[in-house]
Amino acid sequence: MLNWLYIFTGQRSMQESAERSELRNLRKEVSKLKRKYKAEDEEMRIHSEDEEDVDDEEQDQVEKMLLERQAKLKNKPGRSSVSAEVYGLFNPKGDFVAKVVNKSDDQKKRIVDKITQSFLFNSLEEMDMNTVINAMEEAIFKAGENVIQQGENGDVLYVIEKGTLDCFKVFV
Repeated sequence: MLNWLYIFTGQRSMQESAERSELRNLRKEVSKLKRKYKAEDEEMRIHSEDEEDVDDEEQDQVEKMLLERQAKLKNKPGRSSVSAEVYGLFNPKGDFVAKVVNKSDDQKKRIVDKITQSFLFNSLEEMDMNTVINAMEEAIFKAGENVIQQGENGDVLYVIEKGTLDCFKVFV
C-alpha cells in the first residue's frame, strides 16, 4: 500500500524517496559548509573552490547513479504482495474460500458506489471487486452506539454509506 501511495503521489518508491531525501540533506549540508568557510582567508577560499569542482563531479556521479537506478526500477515489475503468514501443523494451508453474503442488487449497487470512491478499492480488477462486494455485510448502527472499541481486534472494515462517526483515542 505504501508503494502505491508513493506512486500515486508521483514518487517511484519508498526507497527512491528516501534516497532523494538523503541526497537533498547532503546537498544542504554541503551548502552550509561552503557558506561557513567562505568568510575564511584566501587560502581557504582557494581550497574551497577546489572542493567545489570535486563536489560538482560527485554530484554529477550521484545524479547519474540515480538515473541508472530509476531506469532499472522502471523495467522491474513491482512487488504484488507481501505475506507474513506462517503455515505448519498449527496453521495448515488451505484453499482460499471467499465469504459470500447474499444481498440485493440495490445493496450491491450502493456498495459499488461507495467503495469506488476509495483509493483502496477503485483500482481493483472486476473479479477482485466482486469478491470484496460479495464479502461485505450490511451493519446498521444507532446514534450514540460504539462501532469500534479501542483495544479490540481490528478484523472488520467499515464503509460508511451515510451518517457520521466521531473518532477519538482514549489515553489512559
